[in-house]
Amino acid sequence: MEVRCQTRFCQNEDAFPKLLRACTVRLGIRSQPEYDGREFVEHGIEKCVVTVYIGSSPHHVEWSVTAAGHRFKDTCQVIARKALRALCQIYEEEVADTPLRFFPPFQRDRPVWMARMRALEGKQLLEDDPTVVHLTAYLLTLDAQYDFLARHHRQMIARAEDAEKRNRKLHVDLTTAQARATALESREVIAVEALKQAKDEHVQKLMEAYLAMDKQEQPESSQDPPPELCESLTMKKIPAPSREIKEAASTPPALPPSEELQEPVALEEEFDPVLPSQSPPEEVINISSLLTHPGDISD
Repeated sequence: MEVRCQTRFCQNEDAFPKLLRACTVRLGIRSQPEYDGREFVEHGIEKCVVTVYIGSSPHHVEWSVTAAGHRFKDTCQVIARKALRALCQIYEEEVADTPLRFFPPFQRDRPVWMARMRALEGKQLLEDDPTVVHLTAYLLTLDAQYDFLARHHRQMIARAEDAEKRNRKLHVDLTTAQARATALESREVIAVEALKQAKDEHVQKLMEAYLAMDKQEQPESSQDPPPELCESLTMKKIPAPSREIKEAASTPPALPPSEELQEPVALEEEFDPVLPSQSPPEEVINISSLLTHPGDISD
């Protein structure tokens, strides 16, 4: 937390600092009031703490008062007013014959102060100057109003500080929640990546196992089969002759006209093919008649 310190005499400041300086001179205090201030920022709010030192006099020692505000210039007014009230109480006997006797002290229940107030009111009016009476009443009213506003101001500042603290706490909670969410997202990404890697490894192992089994099967299939298996396969692959092939084999081709036989040649034995789908014929077909009159044969 950065702190800015400064010390001033506030000789050119009007209002309460100027009045405080005049009162100290009248009461025989030779040294000027010295304002020692410290400005800083707390929970995002500017603050200032000022201490004013009042020098010693022939009958009183040096003393000081402290007040808090927001900026050094504004806090000087607050601390000067506070110092005037302390001055009127400390120098109670010295101010009895001066206008300072009507400045409100710190403690308003003191007998001397109560006697002075009774002198300004009621039928037994001891103060013969009406101006002093009315100005004192006006001054005391303003002083009471100032105290009320100062209390309200302090309450509002306290509420603002509490709200700022809650805001900072919520900000810290939000930052923590975001960090946790980021960590969970990172874990999810790591889990997904690990699952993907495990799946890839599983697929790779399956591929390696498949290739190993395939290599074991290839040498067995490359060996020559036994001769009995080849013979059986060859016999199974030759189909039986069809009906058309048998008919074509049983019917000889026709001879050209120049080569036709003049006389039929008798064959020693007759050819009678038996088809698988037909029963044996009842009559014997003469081949010579087939050669001379092929169109006379019916199906």
